Amino acid sequence: MALGGAIKRKLFVFLGAGLGCLAASAVADDAVNPIGAGQLEVGPFTGILSVEDFGSEVLGGLELTYHLRDRWLLQASYGRSEMGRAAFESSRRRFLSGGDRDFEYLAFTGAYRLIRGRSFLGSDSRFYSDIRLLAGPERVSFAGSDEWGINAGLSYRVAFSDRFTANVDFREHIVERDFIGDDKTTFNTELRLGLNMLF
Repeated sequence: MALGGAIKRKLFVFLGAGLGCLAASAVADDAVNPIGAGQLEVGPFTGILSVEDFGSEVLGGLELTYHLRDRWLLQASYGRSEMGRAAFESSRRRFLSGGDRDFEYLAFTGAYRLIRGRSFLGSDSRFYSDIRLLAGPERVSFAGSDEWGINAGLSYRVAFSDRFTANVDFREHIVERDFIGDDKTTFNTELRLGLNMLF
């Protein structure tokens, strides 16, 4: 019953992220993408990662994006966040050592463009933007174990020029976790901002 409630909350957040992206971008089918096929993006990102049972902490990482075609991107990203105490831990009894509290992932993601449009900064500045659906496998290291999982979400991307872009991503990291005899599927939510340079 608790799992069902958690999934419902995640779905509402996912829907809210999508609506927020739509509100920030004016849909325009004739918007021209200044980024061509075959270009690479590299850049850092930071944000918040909420790990089930462990709360929310600051996240940092690096992403590499390849523009396969106008509608498709391929991406590899590495992220890391140091988690605090779990909800069931106390100051006297801790179940994880310092190193085991690092939530690390290496994600391989495909991104499909759902909507393209223009984003406005003031009355005179407008930039190409799009909203993409994200999904792919990932390797997650946390709580002394390494597991394969799935990352999925939405990305709102803005191209300020043919050299610089920014993206706001909402992602869900879905991974099995076997911790102190409790084997379950966990849903770990990430919100991040990335700044990228194109080559």
